[in-house]
Amino acid sequence: MNQHPAAHLSSPNFPRHVLWQRIPELNYSLSEKGCAEATRLLLGDRGAEWKEEVVPLQKWFAGEVNLKKTAVFGQIPQFKDGDFVLYQSNTILRYLGRKYDLYGSNIKEAAVIDMVNDGVEDLRKKYASVVYFHHEPGPEKYIEELPTHLSPFERLLSQNSKGSGFIAGNKHILANKRTQQKLG
Repeated sequence: MNQHPAAHLSSPNFPRHVLWQRIPELNYSLSEKGCAEATRLLLGDRGAEWKEEVVPLQKWFAGEVNLKKTAVFGQIPQFKDGDFVLYQSNTILRYLGRKYDLYGSNIKEAAVIDMVNDGVEDLRKKYASVVYFHHEPGPEKYIEELPTHLSPFERLLSQNSKGSGFIAGNKHILANKRTQQKLG
């Protein structure tokens, strides 16, 4: 079991409803570990317990894993919360953001969270193309362009409450976890 070191039942951040539910499960392959990291950060920050299963890629591609037969889009990560099952890393994050009240205080904050999440995903795709497809001549061009790619996040951060440390609203939200995972 994974548990954030600061988690204890007396914590005001610990959601009481977790005590009466089964421990959520997070299933992913080693190549998808990064897709599951924001979920881990969010669960750990909330003091939640969860169980992880790493699915070996060779078994996944050989069809030796029962999970592959039930995966909605034929891919992982998979997240189980009791009998409720989700796929797609960003969908899992949005679900947990809503569950743990990290999705903003109103519809506008929720829209900013979605926008930032999509922006982080775009940045991830650029980074992934460098890592997985363009080993030569190297990441120099990406590194050179990185300040330009980060400037929208910096601008959003500085515009909200005079740079109070939150991208939207005045508390920790899903977008903070997503950017922390990709940029931190």
